[in-house]
Amino acid sequence: MKILKIDATDDSPSIYLDAENLIFQIRGVSIPENANATFRPVIEWIDKYGKDIDTLKCEFYFQYLSSSSHTIMFYIFRKLEDLYKKGKKISILWCYEKPDEDMLKMGINFSSILDVPFEFEPRD
Repeated sequence: MKILKIDATDDSPSIYLDAENLIFQIRGVSIPENANATFRPVIEWIDKYGKDIDTLKCEFYFQYLSSSSHTIMFYIFRKLEDLYKKGKKISILWCYEKPDEDMLKMGINFSSILDVPFEFEPRD
């Protein structure tokens, strides 16, 4: 499971994590009925491979994030923050559509709570 690839659905984002090539991308709409089940493989991947990764830029690009997805994403960010605090070079790239100020604000809120480097990138 060094590579975790889950295709997007109407209510869940695409997930592509690759421990060998240091790719961590989650993109799309996240309004699943059970966010814990949707993101459990991501948490398991971090637990299994995070200790072996020295540098990882994690890209998140959501068009929409439900409240239950928001909660589980915060948990995932905390796990990434733990790796950062252990000396791993972890950073988060928070992407958002240019006119979507709400998604930008959500990223800023996450970054203000977490002790891990955040970058913000508007996209067309």
